[in-house]
Amino acid sequence: MADLNGRTIGFGAKDSPQATLIPIQMLHGHGLKADQDYKVRRFDVLVGKHGDHIGGELDAFKALADGRVDASCLLDLNWEGWTRDGTVNSSEYGIVATIDRFDHCVFTVLDSFSEDREKVLLEALFSMDYENPDHREMMDLEGLKKWEPGRTSGFGPLTMGCQLTSYFEER
Repeated sequence: MADLNGRTIGFGAKDSPQATLIPIQMLHGHGLKADQDYKVRRFDVLVGKHGDHIGGELDAFKALADGRVDASCLLDLNWEGWTRDGTVNSSEYGIVATIDRFDHCVFTVLDSFSEDREKVLLEALFSMDYENPDHREMMDLEGLKKWEPGRTSGFGPLTMGCQLTSYFEER
């Protein structure tokens, strides 16, 4: 991680938990401050959708491949898919660090949301079975094997990433 000091790092969209917000928090935890110890180069694709999971991350990797950045951040599922399909040559590139696992695909509703509608939504989600081919494709796209009940804990790294980037202050 210390080798990233003074370098340019390619990140995904500014609202991407896995390719911007949490990595910036992790780098900060290693003593590296954004735009102070390293230059941030964001690839803002589909901002407002919590980071496009492919476009911005692929653009960040392409910038690494052609020398515009010294490192890039991307989702592990993209790394696996891109090394499998030849987009990334794993003998030329390697993983420097990984962030801790984090909750994603989080659904929230307003207090005014109908309890009856919430019940229908939860029943639909919790009835999904990874062994069912009709469900598996969508679940694979989201990198999950089952839906978990909601909780409010476990968002520390994402919260810190939002604070470090002043994400909500910009809005």
